Amino acid sequence: MRLTLFLLTLAFLAPVAQAATTPNECENDGTDAIRATTPSERFHIPTSNGQVVLDKETGLLWARCPLGYTFGGRGVCEAIPGETTFFAWGEALAAVVALNNASTTFLDTGFSDGWRLPNVKELASIVERRCSNPALNGNVFPGHLPTYYWSATPMSQVPRVGQEDVEQVWAVNMKSGAVLAIFKGDPDDEFTERGLALPVRELTDAEFQDWLSR
Repeated sequence: MRLTLFLLTLAFLAPVAQAATTPNECENDGTDAIRATTPSERFHIPTSNGQVVLDKETGLLWARCPLGYTFGGRGVCEAIPGETTFFAWGEALAAVVALNNASTTFLDTGFSDGWRLPNVKELASIVERRCSNPALNGNVFPGHLPTYYWSATPMSQVPRVGQEDVEQVWAVNMKSGAVLAIFKGDPDDEFTERGLALPVRELTDAEFQDWLSR
């Protein structure tokens, strides 16, 4: 795996951009004072499959759109009619695991295994610190919503007097790029926090070279 040491700090950096007044507003004073954290040249979008993107820095293959969305003809992620788009954390985990048990390979990648929710460092690694609302590179991940994105990383249990401990997990608020802990909640509870699920797959060296050539 090609995750480098900068990911360890990137995941916990304070966001530099505030909520934008227009979607995907990016700070740039023309002098490169604010450097891109996810420059487009770091990524490879296969010409044969625009639904996924290869991160050349980390060796991860990402879906370009969250579950329930597809990369449409307008060049942005569009909701698929009838598909669930917002998940409680447990639902998100189950939905991504189900990709590995489907009768067809996810996004026509040829991979019917290995898809998962990203851990918090992986998810934070795609945050674009120059941008907000959403804090993503719009060329790589176009048309995303500025909302919570789930990671697979548990945080801790928070004790409550006279009640069971409450479990938390790490998520990224793509409005600002902030990493934060959110209560898991009960999927059957209408007040449980719900967010988006962005599948990722780790590649072997041979798979990485194959996708890089596509």
